[in-house]
Amino acid sequence: MATLTPYEVAVAIVDCAYAAVDHVAPNAINRKGVVPGEIAWDDCQCGQLVISENRRYGSRNFPLEEIDHSAECGEPWIVVEYTLSLTRCVPGPTANGKSPAIADLQSAAQQLSEDMTNTRRAVMCCLTTLYEEMGAGSKIEAFELGQQNTVGPQGDCAGHELLIFVGWTQDCGC
Repeated sequence: MATLTPYEVAVAIVDCAYAAVDHVAPNAINRKGVVPGEIAWDDCQCGQLVISENRRYGSRNFPLEEIDHSAECGEPWIVVEYTLSLTRCVPGPTANGKSPAIADLQSAAQQLSEDMTNTRRAVMCCLTTLYEEMGAGSKIEAFELGQQNTVGPQGDCAGHELLIFVGWTQDCGC
């Protein structure tokens, strides 16, 4: 198998995460895919799972960012940093400003916790498979999961973001 491109890895990650989360109404994921740049979720429509490539950088020691280059070949690693974002609708104030019921907030918190657990596990399994599939000629050469943070609530949506680092060694040919 050939090495995957960063875009192909992003598609694989979002597909694995999507397969691992609850899709039953009212918690369905209505939007899924790879998006460019900053992730917008002002219109999460009660369920959005997307991934975006944040940046690429060189490294001598994956996943650390190091800008010094060797004279022979440049940086040995190229690291791609992704953000995987899952947002869902959460209870908000009513039209007359009344706070949501605690039971409804607890249910949303439980869903968020389950989503965080399930997506992290799914991404780890997905990347492990891509890494181990070919041994020395694997589809990816290194990966690491970073921090996972909650986001929101904003616009009656809340969720989490997971940082993901994937590395490829450089071919010295120009």
